[in-house]
Amino acid sequence: MILGILLICMNPLDAGSCIPVPNPQKLYATMEECELEANAAAEGFAVNYYVKAFCFETDYFELL
Repeated sequence: MILGILLICMNPLDAGSCIPVPNPQKLYATMEECELEANAAAEGFAVNYYVKAFCFETDYFELL
């Protein structure tokens, strides 16, 4: 399963102004599905903030 996270920043040069915002209500089956929805959500915040979308596999540690 894939978890989508938005990194929302007030200032792109100050990491202290950034907040990671995960979407724990929805896990995605594919990386493509996560990227499409996360990028669409990021566009809504991009008016007032600097936003980057990330997608991570949640079963990574189960494979080790």
